[in-house]
This record gives sequence, C-alpha cells and structure tokens, in this order.
Amino acid sequence: MSERASRPLREVFLDRVIRIEAAQRERAAVTDEDAAGFFVDGRLLGDPELPDYRWSLDEPELFARRGAVQFLGVLGVGGGAFPEKPTSAAMQRAWEAALEAWQQRFVAPLRNGELIATATHPTTGERRDLELAEWIQAGLVLNVRDGTLFAKGRDGKPVEQWEAITLREAAAARTPKPARSTPKRAATPKQKLAKRRTKQTWKKPLKSQPIPIRHELILDILLPECPDEDLREISTTTVLVPKVAEGWEKACKARGRFGHVKRDQPDYPVPRWDTIDRVKKLYDGRRRRRR
Repeated sequence: MSERASRPLREVFLDRVIRIEAAQRERAAVTDEDAAGFFVDGRLLGDPELPDYRWSLDEPELFARRGAVQFLGVLGVGGGAFPEKPTSAAMQRAWEAALEAWQQRFVAPLRNGELIATATHPTTGERRDLELAEWIQAGLVLNVRDGTLFAKGRDGKPVEQWEAITLREAAAARTPKPARSTPKRAATPKQKLAKRRTKQTWKKPLKSQPIPIRHELILDILLPECPDEDLREISTTTVLVPKVAEGWEKACKARGRFGHVKRDQPDYPVPRWDTIDRVKKLYDGRRRRRR
C-alpha cells in the first residue's frame, strides 16, 4: 500500500467532478440561491445552515435533504424534506455535467479498479485498501468533503463504514522500479564457434547423422525381413521384437560387435522393445537411406 501517491478524496472529487470546464462555464449565468458552494466544493443546494456534501453513488440529488437521514430517503427534521426550488437553466446544465462526470470519472473508476481507495475503519482503526466489492453495494453515500463512506442500515439510517479516505490511480501503484541495465558482453571467438556448431548440428538432417550401432543392427535385421513395408505399421511387440531376438546374434557377428558376450549372460545386449519401437518410428519407410 503506497500512501505517497494518494490524495484526499475531496481533492480528487473536485478535480474530476466540480472543477471541470463543462460545469464551471455555467457558473456566471447561475442565479440560484446558495448555488455558489456547489461550484466551490460540491455542496448540494439547500438550507445554508445545514450544508450537505453527501453524494449518493447510485442516484445523487442536486438538492440537499434536511436532517441526518434525509440523503438516504427518510424524512428529515420537521417531518419533511427541504423544499426543492425550480433551478435555472444554467444550474441544470452545470448539474448534468457534474453528474455525468461523477458517474463516469469518479464512481466508475472506483468500481472497476482504476482508482484505489485507502481508508480507516471507524471502530477498529484498521487502515487498508478497499476491495472492489465494497463499492458495489446498494445505498452507498460519500461525504465528499470529509472522505467518509456510509451504507444504508437495516433501519434506513446511515452507517459509517470508512473514514479518512484517500485515492490513488492504479497505474501509480503498479509502476515498477526501472531495472538496472547491465552492458552485454561481446561473445568470445570460442563462444561464437560453439554456438555455430550447435546451430549446425541442430539443423543437420537425420539421414546425414551417424546412426547408433544398436539401431544399425536392428535395421540390419528388420529391413531384409520387411523390404516393402513401413515399419511404423507393423506391431512392435508381436512381430518386430521376435524378429530382432531371432536375428540379433547373426547381425552382431556380421558386424563384429558384441561377440564377446554370450546369449545366456546377464549383459547380453538384445535391445529392449522400446528401443525397437523407437527405431521403427525414426527409420520408417521414408527414412531407410542410411550412411
């Protein structure tokens, strides 16, 4: 959690909602009583003795409600709401511009994570970043001057959820520290030669690479037995393994390999079935040309 990039909620609210050109350009033409506070700090229109800075996240109202619970839809002191007066055309245009900015440039960024809020719990004193789910509840109201978040309680009265809210942009929170760049050393002639040899070996065709002696011996047995068949299509366990076991000793003698090892000895080098299966797949009917 980074507090250095955070700003008080009030400042972010004023910059994004109240001080915008679309709202401020109407200020000179507004003749409504007690409207000056709206253009300065976002105060809702109403009784100047009961200044109201509580904006609903869902449906803000231009006119303040008298009493502590009026903004949540409950009748205030005296049994009624502060009477709404007709507003001038200029005030209505300013309110519509601010309302659009409130929804798109303030509430929406809070709910989609573009703005990260850090707040203090009024009871426990815990201070932390608020989760996105904490902004999507119904009936939430923000005191944009004090940076306090209220929720609607079961009895309809406001319940303070968080206070001393500060905001920061998510990009500022995720900006990584620039990595130290280290100069890349030039490869030595020996390293260049090794890299070139590795590259050449990787691209070297299979038919030009030396075949292991065990694979040569298996092919010596199987190719004469299956001259016109694709080895891949022949069963390894039922056909090829018996053929190799039967002709292995003869093939070894023909090439002069493994002659010192007797058939009954533990290290007699008859290839396993998986070796034969691998030879079948590597040197099929399309790759029978050997060195």
